[in-house]
Amino acid sequence: MRNTDQLAVEVHYFPIPPDELAERGRTLRTLLLRGARRSIEQHGDRNREVAKAEETRALPLDMVEK
Repeated sequence: MRNTDQLAVEVHYFPIPPDELAERGRTLRTLLLRGARRSIEQHGDRNREVAKAEETRALPLDMVEK
């Protein structure tokens, strides 16, 4: 795009009824909580896998410091 090209943006606002606004707020809150829960579960699964791998790793006796 050349610097001489001009873009025009037109914005229109329209009022949202209070009941629809409340419904959108509830929907947003539900989606955010669902995403947060999914993120925590995925992160927790990774931590459990790492901990499990570290627990089951056996070291040879000659490598252990006395």
